[in-house]
Amino acid sequence: MKPAPFAYHRAHSVGEAVALLAELGDEAKILAGGLRLVPMMNFRLARPAALVDVTRIEGLSYLRADPDGPDERNGLRIGALTTHRTVEISRDPAVLAGFGVLPRSARWIGHYPIRSRGTFGASIAHADPASVWCLLAVLLGGRVMLTGPDGQRTVPAAEFFQGYYTTAARPVARRAWLAERDQIRRAGQHAGIGYACFSERTAYGTPAMSQRRMRMTPGYDTALVRMDPTGEVIVTTGTCGHGQGHETTFAQIVADRLGVHPDQVRLRQGDTDLASYGWGTWGSRSVVIGGGAAARAADLVAGQLRKAAARLLEASPADVELAEGSARIRGDAGVAIPIAELARMVHFQAHRLDEDLRYGLEARVSYDPPGTFSNACHVAMVTIDPGTCAIRLHRYLVVEDRGVVINPMVVDGQVRGGVTQGAAAALLERVCFGPEGQPASATLMDYLAPTAAEMCPVDIVHLQTPSRFSETGAKGTGEGGMIGAPAAVLGAINDALSDTDVRFDHIPVLPQDLSAALSKAGAAP
Repeated sequence: MKPAPFAYHRAHSVGEAVALLAELGDEAKILAGGLRLVPMMNFRLARPAALVDVTRIEGLSYLRADPDGPDERNGLRIGALTTHRTVEISRDPAVLAGFGVLPRSARWIGHYPIRSRGTFGASIAHADPASVWCLLAVLLGGRVMLTGPDGQRTVPAAEFFQGYYTTAARPVARRAWLAERDQIRRAGQHAGIGYACFSERTAYGTPAMSQRRMRMTPGYDTALVRMDPTGEVIVTTGTCGHGQGHETTFAQIVADRLGVHPDQVRLRQGDTDLASYGWGTWGSRSVVIGGGAAARAADLVAGQLRKAAARLLEASPADVELAEGSARIRGDAGVAIPIAELARMVHFQAHRLDEDLRYGLEARVSYDPPGTFSNACHVAMVTIDPGTCAIRLHRYLVVEDRGVVINPMVVDGQVRGGVTQGAAAALLERVCFGPEGQPASATLMDYLAPTAAEMCPVDIVHLQTPSRFSETGAKGTGEGGMIGAPAAVLGAINDALSDTDVRFDHIPVLPQDLSAALSKAGAAP
């Protein structure tokens, strides 16, 4: 797989790098060796819109006594582009006398290529759990010096490392939100920021559902993967999509395992005359459980293809790989059979194959995992017009971990749709009844549904921690946007009203509610 397209920029100074990163925004990544970033880009786990190459900046590779330390023995500076190998082979008396643990520890960092090319700054900046530098920086009382658009700042290592791959290098974004909120307030409007963090149980299998002691225990799902004589693949599943992009994600899962293009995969769902017993689409389970069953079935069909190709190519199945539409010998792409041709032979020239490989390519598998846990943090900024009490979403950010993101566009669409629904629950949607119990919000003129006019852009950051309880590494996605939005928006409203005595502990908060509450508190707009 090739990386997604990106723009490339080479910085020749720290100032130029900072300016480029400020201009390009959060979509840009720093290339400082690439041992972690490049593989992630090749697998499309990272898709930066731009790379800023800092490897040619002079003066960032050094290991020397720190003039700010108590003395030369106790003070040490390590440049951001200093390689692990440089530390490992250092014979500097200042290093050996006061920090001999550093070169000794460097020998335990990964393989030789990682030590030779991996940079100290990258390990620190990414809070790399595979590196010992992060722990040593904390134990030795180190400090991390950061340079950004707002100048330089120094953060104690104990405060800098906040978790795996998570550091204090990004609070600049939070400061920007706070500055924007304060600017809006100075302009005469109310503005506030709200946060909501949650962990969501998704894709329950029967091990979890059986604890509810229901008469019927749902949870598992079954998939059938079949390749016809033309090489086209038909996937039948018990899940049933209604706009989540199942046709795309299931095709990707199966195509990756069979070495064919996703366009060659067709999904059949929602037809009880075709599908095996399954439990439909609920609980953010489709790609985890239905997709997991499809993945396992596709692996079995892939094994059948490898055995058939090995028989025809006179090779071992372990030496056959399925890629780019062909079954080929590893390391020798010239010895290959198109997968479509291989499928034709299995169906129409069965006599050429061993008996267990004849007559068809298909597999049916059921999958029943214990379940996964997704998590996210939502941040919302709202503005309130002091004259009309109209509440508007101004900015919205989602930082979420749904495991492996199979298709970013599909996931982003579901997250944004969920955020829209959740924000509407906080700002628009209310069911009212008259004095005699008759519904007073029976039409969309009264029960307000969200539209694009009520939403602001939703920024999304993916943190991909593969789940070991999922065949694909994915976790449930579909409902997460809805979970965090109501609380984040409500928190933002209360923050916007922090200079008053008004607080809300229910949703939705409508303009008339806000106006009445402010009037009652003596803080009417």
